[in-house]
Parts: sequence; C-alpha cells; structure tokens
Amino acid sequence: MDVLPRQGKATGAYCTGVSKTILPYVLMNFTNRLRDVSTLAHEFGHATHNVLALENQTFRSYRTGIPLAEVPSTFAQSIADDYLLENEGDAGTLAALASDRLESAFAAIYRQTVLARFEQRAYAVRSEGRSLAVERLNELWWEENSKYYGDSLDLPEGYHLGWSYIPHFIHVRFYTYAYSFAALVALLLYRRFREDADTFAPKYLELLQAGGSASPADVLAPFGLDLRSTDTWREAFAELDAFREEAETLSAQSQQ
Repeated sequence: MDVLPRQGKATGAYCTGVSKTILPYVLMNFTNRLRDVSTLAHEFGHATHNVLALENQTFRSYRTGIPLAEVPSTFAQSIADDYLLENEGDAGTLAALASDRLESAFAAIYRQTVLARFEQRAYAVRSEGRSLAVERLNELWWEENSKYYGDSLDLPEGYHLGWSYIPHFIHVRFYTYAYSFAALVALLLYRRFREDADTFAPKYLELLQAGGSASPADVLAPFGLDLRSTDTWREAFAELDAFREEAETLSAQSQQ
C-alpha cells in the first residue's frame, strides 16, 4: 500500500489485484481528512474483494465486470460511515458526516448518470458522422450538467471543459454508469446488513468469493434482489431518502 503523499506522486486512488500469491496493490494519498477515510474504506473494499475472489477462483474468473466491481468498495464506505456516526459525540460533526454521506451518494448515483448520458450523446453524434470537436463536446457537457444542477447554482464558464479532466472517458468507456449501479446496489446490501448482520455476513462473503464467475443478477439473487424488478430500485432510492432524512435531522439538531 502506497498511502503517504510525496512530491511527484500521482493524485487519486486505486486498487489492483495481482496474483494468488501477491496481495492487491493500493495507491492513495492519506492527509487526515474525512474524504481520505472514505477513500481508504473504498479501496480496501476492492482489496478484500480481490483477495477472496483470487483465493476461490481461477485467474480468468476472479475479475468481475465493472458494475459489480464497485459494489464492495461502496458498501465498505457505508460501514465506515456507520462507525464514524456511531462514535462521534459532537452534534456539528455528526451533521457534517451525515451530509457528506448524502452528498457522496448523490454524486455516485446522479452525477455519474450525468457523465454516462454525456458519453452516450457524444458517441451518438459521432455515429451520425458529425464532428466531435472540442466546442461540440463542451456544448454536450454543459447541457447535461445543466439538467442536473438546474438553477441551484451558476456554473463557471470554464466548466465547459469539465469533461476533459475525467480519464474514464478515454481509458474505460462507459465506466461511470457502474458507479451509479454499484451505489444503488450497495444501498440495498447495506439495508439487509442492518436488518440481520448474522444472516447477511456469510452471503456477502460468498459474493466476494464468487468474483466474476457468475453474473451480477445471479450473485445478488441470494439477497432477495431481482435486478430486473422496478421495486428493487425503488427500495434503493428509499434507502437514499433515509440518508436525506438523517442529514436533515442531524443538521437541525446541531443548530439547537
């Protein structure tokens, strides 16, 4: 694990599996900030997934597709958030923690959808034989982000180029939708964990051990999740709404 920042080190964070005999490699920059704690939990969610999948699968079947790959990392963030909320005594800090959890969930679900829709539109334009010059990409980016933010804020003019700093668009096309899928699934798993942790734990370990040997639908079926059912996704959004209520309640209490 490469955890401490230093001159010349890349920003961001990632985890990659190596082999059955070498533990996963994690890179991040820990600076004692709240976001660093969340990042640490996220990357070790990946690492745990990699270790258990490598131990129980072949090298060709351990790696999952990108939607499921982001589920254990996002779920680990929820567990870390719970620990922080349960052990914090200051009302103002509790409100900040709950608000950060809510905002992170919104970013993972809604903003990643914005990014995916931008990508869809860009490829649609290109498939029609039209030019994808910087100016046209700027327009598409601005239009999709404007739908998300509405009149809640004024986007700075320079944000027309916001698409250009996101490496996923180049290195792993349509990756961003995986974050939205994973965030919603992690909310569903988080609910089942809270309802009955003892029953949940062995099923969750089996999910991690399965790696990429089965489809997301099959891996998640033991939790009573039907990915083709609208009710499943409604349940996920209900859990998200519970985060909203928690943040509003704690914020109100911190001002009393």
